[in-house]
Amino acid sequence: MNLHHTHASPVIANAPREAAEPSTVTAQARLAVRILSVPPSPVLLQAARGEPGERVSLELHDMRRGEEVLPGPSSAPAADVRLGEILRTYLETEKNRVVDREKLLAFVKEQRRQLALPEAARDWTRARRLYLDVFGVDDQAMKRVVGGHFSGGWVGSGSLYALTGHLMTLASLVPSIYMMTVSADRLAAAPVSHARANLGAQASILLATPFVNSALYIVLAARQELMRAIGQSGRCAEMDAPAYETTRGDIEALMPRMEASTETMLAHQRELRRLEPGGAEWCARKARMERDGDEALALVGQFAELDNRFQVRKGVINLNYTSQQRQAFTRALRVMVNLAALVGAVAAHSPPVGYYVQVGGTLAAMGLHQFWAAPEDQRRKQDDTLMATIATTRLLKEAARDKPVDALRTDDLGSLDDLPRQWKGPISVALGQFKESLELERAYAEQTLADILEMDVTGFRRLQALREKQESEEALSSQELEELASLRGSARRIGPGDGQAYESLSAAGERLDMARHELACIKEDDWLALSPDSKRLLLDAVGNDRPWLLSLRTAWVRMRVPAEVIPHIAQRVGSQFAMLVGGGSTPLVVSALIRYLNAVNAEAGKEPMVAPQARYWIGAGLAVIGLFGAFSAGAATNTKIWQRAGMRKAPSRVGFQLGQTTAALKAIGQAMVSLPSAVWQRGAVEYRVRRGGALAGRLRDACDGARRLAAE
Repeated sequence: MNLHHTHASPVIANAPREAAEPSTVTAQARLAVRILSVPPSPVLLQAARGEPGERVSLELHDMRRGEEVLPGPSSAPAADVRLGEILRTYLETEKNRVVDREKLLAFVKEQRRQLALPEAARDWTRARRLYLDVFGVDDQAMKRVVGGHFSGGWVGSGSLYALTGHLMTLASLVPSIYMMTVSADRLAAAPVSHARANLGAQASILLATPFVNSALYIVLAARQELMRAIGQSGRCAEMDAPAYETTRGDIEALMPRMEASTETMLAHQRELRRLEPGGAEWCARKARMERDGDEALALVGQFAELDNRFQVRKGVINLNYTSQQRQAFTRALRVMVNLAALVGAVAAHSPPVGYYVQVGGTLAAMGLHQFWAAPEDQRRKQDDTLMATIATTRLLKEAARDKPVDALRTDDLGSLDDLPRQWKGPISVALGQFKESLELERAYAEQTLADILEMDVTGFRRLQALREKQESEEALSSQELEELASLRGSARRIGPGDGQAYESLSAAGERLDMARHELACIKEDDWLALSPDSKRLLLDAVGNDRPWLLSLRTAWVRMRVPAEVIPHIAQRVGSQFAMLVGGGSTPLVVSALIRYLNAVNAEAGKEPMVAPQARYWIGAGLAVIGLFGAFSAGAATNTKIWQRAGMRKAPSRVGFQLGQTTAALKAIGQAMVSLPSAVWQRGAVEYRVRRGGALAGRLRDACDGARRLAAE
């Protein structure tokens, strides 16, 4: 318990003060007793030791601190010592890793040699070895990076990922197993009751599956990141490309300009043929043609850039398809198992036959998914990501990219800032997960302050940004000054006389100050300046002593961030109801519904509501849609990624917000039709790329033809 004078936080105090009347601005300290989760600052401790009424300045604080006996290394807490050691390791081996420029140059030369060859003739084996050697990864280390089932690394993380859906898949078998255990006499005595129980159980499991799987996935994905962190291959900067829709729009805007430029160059050709060579008019036309030709070639270059952007995006998206390739076959197998169970039960006039087929086939599909499909898909995705980075990263200066390979020197290497991102280490990954919790804490504090000031969260953040820019003595534009005045005017006016509101404002400001301070400590690599609680949590994270605890904390953070949780839930609801009825478990519910309806009619002495022949057709139709759904996992993953990216660009309130219902329903609707949507998007942009390529070819030919005429 700390006895101290409480003041409005400097970070937020100005916001209400600027909105308040001058008469309410005076800050008055009031004695308060408050239990804090963090210790008071050294300045407050020094103030507490001073005489009553003594004014303690920062200079006096420094003088008194200098007079104190500094503790020796042996008196430092063991946790601080270990945290300092981990920080040094992180700075030396990950963040500020010293790159051997000679090794890097050897890789760049080999990369350039391979890129100069036709694609079919390229062999990236040596380039891969040289690239990994830059990061100190040899063959033995690469074996640990790849890992094995349940033992870490790329493959082990795939085994972990496969566990996501198993719980609810097993749950979907429980009604069938129950029906298998019911004797024929009991079933005949109460067919409707048993059919109703089976239908209710299957429907409940179907509806709960997306939400349970989403929660499991978020936890396991966080743990998966830590398992891969021993050598996590990241995408290079050159692999960042806009979405298909953006590229398509840019190509559509460029095509009319290329068409007009082509007509201009053809007109130049006609005029150059008509005019007398060497004459004044001919020379003037030639000069115009040269200017227009330069502009035309610039347009061709712009299209080449857009074409490359499309190819890069296509390659990145294909990585996500690779990560689902084998798993799609196991999902398709499960769909066929459900169809076989339906057909077997109807053909044999014995529901238990269908139950046996369903249980046995589903367990076999789960085994294939766990021990073959998911681990191999994860290994291939990580390996393909590594190879894509090796082929696309650009580490030379712009001026050196046209030099012969053998003429390259270490001085030709450009910025290496992107290298740490290309091969992440374990401390970087764990530190990133810890930082997420601090960012969430900051978001909650900003949200609380915005509510107290009766402002929109986005508006409050914008107010903070403008104030910080103004306080940094950077000149604000007239538009920014007007925006700042408007935001100040929209804030609720709160002063010391407002009682509880002022207290809440002060407490929220302290919370925001602490979150921002701790984020700054992480950014500046000043880990020991964190609060004791944060240091303990950070040590748990980067020390790798409790990876599951860190994963659970990270998952709990992500579950409260709409941009993280909504796309995950949408993906799983979309997979469960792909094309509305195409999920793996939907046929089970439909089959249970048909069985219930037929049992009701049989009890009433009527004909079956759904005849056996109709049941065959219904099962076959659902199976076809289910197969499309099984192979739409890659498309669903891409949909989740661009949904998440879009929501991050427009950050909203954190926590569980009913206001996000509309956004969630929209995301779910998009996920349900992710496969046809992905096919349409790629087809639309590929069509425009082909058209643009043809136009660029015509334009280039027109330029060449006009310049040949001028040269003749």
